[in-house]
Amino acid sequence: MGFDIELHSMMPHKVKIAPYSAQNKFGEPTYGSDVSYTAMVEQRVRQVRAMTGEERISTTTVYLDTTTALTPRDRVTLPSGYVPNQPPIISIERLSDEDGLHSTVLHL
Repeated sequence: MGFDIELHSMMPHKVKIAPYSAQNKFGEPTYGSDVSYTAMVEQRVRQVRAMTGEERISTTTVYLDTTTALTPRDRVTLPSGYVPNQPPIISIERLSDEDGLHSTVLHL
């Protein structure tokens, strides 16, 4: 299930997410192929609760038109012009309404 057409039109960006795969022999993360998602990127400083439970500062919020389960280990690539271009995921919210899941919010 996804956003309706009116809400989808408010998402002018494309964000790429590569799923975390494993660690190489040097302990560095490896990723699967990038998947492109329609999104709205909002740069606004706010305090959020990280997946670990600690309070953190988020400088970017990404509203994704997907219900795909994402993890904090996944790699996000923001559109050109955003710095940093691949910020870490601080927290993930999956939004729903009376019809079920409809979108995902990332705090970076």
